[in-house]
Amino acid sequence: MRRPGIPDLIATGACIIFLGGMISPTLERSREQIHRARCVSNLKRLWRAFSAYAQEHEGRLPWTGRCDRNWREDWTWGGNIVAVPQTPESVTRIETEKGSIWPYVYGSFSTKDGEWYRDPARNIYLCPTVGEVGKIRGLSYSMNYDLASPSLATRLEDIASPQGVFLLLEESEFTLNDGCFSRYSRENDIPQTEVHGGGANHVFCDGHVQWLPREQLEEKMWSGEGFVWQQE
Repeated sequence: MRRPGIPDLIATGACIIFLGGMISPTLERSREQIHRARCVSNLKRLWRAFSAYAQEHEGRLPWTGRCDRNWREDWTWGGNIVAVPQTPESVTRIETEKGSIWPYVYGSFSTKDGEWYRDPARNIYLCPTVGEVGKIRGLSYSMNYDLASPSLATRLEDIASPQGVFLLLEESEFTLNDGCFSRYSRENDIPQTEVHGGGANHVFCDGHVQWLPREQLEEKMWSGEGFVWQQE
């Protein structure tokens, strides 16, 4: 049997590189599909927690988790006001375990050990696509600011078209600074929502999750569609 020579080895190496180039994008797409599916699952579980909270609080939603507040009714605690994009040196952790819906997510007496908040497999508040900034923060989703305020929290049953009103929006780790998503951000501070293929997942007040491209979300931010709501 003829031993392979240098030309044969070169041809074999070229084939391996070629096949690797073909397989790599496929694996990347598969990984992203898995991440997006887990993100959708996270949002659905969080919606169920919001719904359970509302059932025990006269139908009212918790308050948005603003970084300068940390009140008992806020859905998350913590965060900080910083310039964007955020860096590992500038961010602080969101203390989701102190938020009002935590008992409805993990149970009343649930505790976590170590740096659990960094692991998407242990933290449903965190999308699997996050990098180091998101892992330090421990949160990937923000609550629609128009839904709740300290003066009067919104009742789910009062929303005329819950299927068209955002509850939680997925936000880039580089702009998320607390649990509150405000459509009133200045033009140069629009929250980034290019998390999954140029867009992001969002859960609406009826519990369905929808992926939207960033451009479409920005249009809604300026018009108020999907943020402001009418009473039944």
